[in-house]
Amino acid sequence: WSLTAQYDFYMLDGSRLSPRLDYYFQDEICTNVSSANSCSESFKLLNARLQWMSPDQAWSAALGLNNATDEEYFLNRFDGTAFGQPYTQGQPGRPKEWYLSVRREF
Repeated sequence: WSLTAQYDFYMLDGSRLSPRLDYYFQDEICTNVSSANSCSESFKLLNARLQWMSPDQAWSAALGLNNATDEEYFLNRFDGTAFGQPYTQGQPGRPKEWYLSVRREF
């Protein structure tokens, strides 16, 4: 499940400032029901974003932070031992990341 909250503040000059929070939850996922090693634990992600939009909406800029709590998680796991291999593989999720975006509409 996910939950998002955003509010638009209109400035006196006609520009807009929009803070936003996204909260995401993923329950445990198992790729093989007969092996506990194939299960990725549940995880929660918090993302934040602050966007500015010019009065004519031609320019915008956004500063954001993904995985704000620096949660360590796996998107999926594969248990190779079920097939006689001596390993379990997993795809880790992205760490905490920030970004800056500037956009111009023509």
